[in-house]
Amino acid sequence: MNRHTFFSVLFTIAFATNLMAQNTVYMEREGNAYYVRCIVNGLPMKMLFDTGAESVSLSLSEAMFMVKNGYLSETDIGNTNYYSIANGENVEGMEINLREIEIGGIRLRNVSATIINSLSAPLLFGQSAIQRLGPIQINGNKLTILQDPSGSSESQSNHYSSGSTTFEYYIREADYYNKNEEYDKAIESCSKASENMPSHSYPSQHAMLFYQLGRAFAGKENYSKAAEMLSGALHFDPDENTAYHLGMMLFFDNQLDTAYRTFKRCINMIDRGVNLYGNKQDQQHIKACCYSYLAKIDYQWERSYQAEQNAKTSLSIEPMESAYYTLADIYFFNKKDYKKALDNYERGLAFDPNSPSNIKYYTKAGSTCMSLAPDADAEKYIDKGIHYFTKVTDMYDEIVSEFGADVFDDILEMRSCVYFSALHLGMFYATSNDINSAKRMYNKAMNARKNDVRKYDLEDNLREAISGSQTYSQNARRSYPSVSRTSAKNSKKHCNN
Repeated sequence: MNRHTFFSVLFTIAFATNLMAQNTVYMEREGNAYYVRCIVNGLPMKMLFDTGAESVSLSLSEAMFMVKNGYLSETDIGNTNYYSIANGENVEGMEINLREIEIGGIRLRNVSATIINSLSAPLLFGQSAIQRLGPIQINGNKLTILQDPSGSSESQSNHYSSGSTTFEYYIREADYYNKNEEYDKAIESCSKASENMPSHSYPSQHAMLFYQLGRAFAGKENYSKAAEMLSGALHFDPDENTAYHLGMMLFFDNQLDTAYRTFKRCINMIDRGVNLYGNKQDQQHIKACCYSYLAKIDYQWERSYQAEQNAKTSLSIEPMESAYYTLADIYFFNKKDYKKALDNYERGLAFDPNSPSNIKYYTKAGSTCMSLAPDADAEKYIDKGIHYFTKVTDMYDEIVSEFGADVFDDILEMRSCVYFSALHLGMFYATSNDINSAKRMYNKAMNARKNDVRKYDLEDNLREAISGSQTYSQNARRSYPSVSRTSAKNSKKHCNN
């Protein structure tokens, strides 16, 4: 063999070896069984690697969860049949199609599987998937997947370096737990992802890890830690979505200067079209949200002109309840334009009328009606005021009925609004000579106030009305708005952002 032929043979051998790429999955041993971690239709799963099972199989409870949460659709479900499992038993099951199973960097498309008619059946990684992997080798807990050089094997993700599959699994697991508000488990999954970070990692992988940690700490309301994590994500892979969520965490942590700069940066990223993550519609939504937060911060800084301009810019991009509320506060407390204030409160409330977080805005809407009544159509605005104050007390009753009276103990703002609204309703009942209803509202106001809500002058007026020390008639109902107008204007001290 001459020198040229020798090196040609060596090159051919090396080339063939490289083509037969390998991917290694380390299975987890539990007793005499081995389990593999895989991702099924986007859902992280831990499945028993069972060469004796005819197909991939899911328990009835797992399948029900997947259908409920969108991991399986009606088009994925087929007919009922009987299947043999590893111990030779025939069991009833339903045929399904799994759109994708990812294991060891291999993505298997349209894998036939079975739903076993049992709530406690094990999750099996059976032959319908194993045969699709192509040649494999098993040595203890080491599963080696050999890629077919003919190109007939399934698609393999080559975006990440070797060893990244386990990292991706735990990242998706963290995402799953975050979506289901199991934040401690999400943090645990992130810790495992960090342990399995590939040696030759990409910045985007570090960003994914920090982002999931940020979501988890945000869910735990540890906004300072969430901001720290999201700042790390933004450093490794800046995009508008991460910048926006970082701005929110800084806002909730009262780091307003940094939050303001972050929201401006996010808007700038979208306007320049750089480092963008979402589609055009998502980007415009984020941009509107950023302007809304800028308006909130400007208003807290008593820069009402800038706040008004930013709120209007937000609304010009997309209608947004928070922007309507900021505009309403400006019109009510700064410009004394009560009609525009009420219009914007009502526009904001229309987004989610039954949200408990709207208690304070129903209170403000009621206060605005009280300020309008003396100068406008009195009956119209008095009736609206009664409606909004009643909405507050009814929502309070519903929440207390479901969760108990102490649910509001640590929410001073909510109790202040209930106290304020109940006093006003009590005065309406008193001026209508409905003393029993007035007493009921007075008691509700006292239950909400406790000792940490600033006492309101209207409390003494209502108590006197109930005791009969003052005489009220039907005509007094017309004068009541003028009595309460000053207190309505001062409601900012009780129920404000």
